[in-house]
Amino acid sequence: MPSAAHADNATNATNATNATNAVHATSAGSAAPSGAAGGDLAGNYPNPQVANGAIGTTKIGAIPAARVRNSADESVSNGNLTTLTFNTVDFNVGALYSASSTDRLTAPVAGKYLIIASARWDNGTSGRRILILELGANSSQIARDSVSPDNNSGFGPEQNVEAVYQLAAGDYVQAAAFQDSGSTLNVQPDGLSSPTFSMVWLAP
Repeated sequence: MPSAAHADNATNATNATNATNAVHATSAGSAAPSGAAGGDLAGNYPNPQVANGAIGTTKIGAIPAARVRNSADESVSNGNLTTLTFNTVDFNVGALYSASSTDRLTAPVAGKYLIIASARWDNGTSGRRILILELGANSSQIARDSVSPDNNSGFGPEQNVEAVYQLAAGDYVQAAAFQDSGSTLNVQPDGLSSPTFSMVWLAP
């Protein structure tokens, strides 16, 4: 029957539409696939698996990631928490950074993100220097680093703070600086290392 419409047990139903148990249904419309999988799959139908090593960098979509920094001094007054801003983009895949909101990085999709901030301060030995990662509108701390300068090297302390954190789509994070030296201090620009702010999606 070359054109059988419902050959439930046809052996060679070439054009069967619903050949439920067809052995050689060449063009069957509803015949479940069977046999060994090929291409980027391994195993057999109906339950093949992705073959080991089949997914390489050329087959991965754009992963959300951004790194920004500031090319100018940022003033941090004594005893006040100051949200840092950033005016230079090293890369910005997925629009985590926006020139209209230079104090934040925003998650375009939900997932676990690696978040890192760094800063170098003016020289000084009094008080504390604190660098904080904050979760946006809630202003809740994700991570912090605190140091008490006690050297006379002529260079201010450098800080790095990082965290892996679960974010929902639309959540944003900020980097904030605090010091209580007794007077205003700057977070200094230092090429590619200060102040910087980066975030990259890791996993769902």
